[in-house]
Amino acid sequence: MNKFGFVVTVDAFLGATLVLLFIVISFFYLSHVSLTSWDQVDLRNTVNDEAAILEKTNAFEYSINQSSSDVLLAKIDESYSNTCFEVTIIDPSTSMPVIHSLKTGCTKNSSEVASVERSFVVNDDENVSFYIARVEGWIK
Repeated sequence: MNKFGFVVTVDAFLGATLVLLFIVISFFYLSHVSLTSWDQVDLRNTVNDEAAILEKTNAFEYSINQSSSDVLLAKIDESYSNTCFEVTIIDPSTSMPVIHSLKTGCTKNSSEVASVERSFVVNDDENVSFYIARVEGWIK
């Protein structure tokens, strides 16, 4: 029984050394991972969520019906304080902006801007009109 003790000890030492080597190499590569690439993904998700909120609360349609950006401005002002939003509603027949709203206290001076477009329909009693809502967001 004492004859096999040396081989088992060397085998365990080599196994433990390899595991520690893999852990050290993993930490080396993980320390070089840039998290800024995830910031863009988070920003895109935040802008997409804000566009969904505006769409589900009918803020786009109310803004067109009232010809005012007050509803949009009230909704985007309720969002996260570190994120800025700009909402533009475009008439696709003329490709011109109809309504524009920028979150209070924000200026558009960021190099990383995420943008989402949603199409929606405004149906009054006589007409059906199509519009495009563009929601852009960036970090303050």
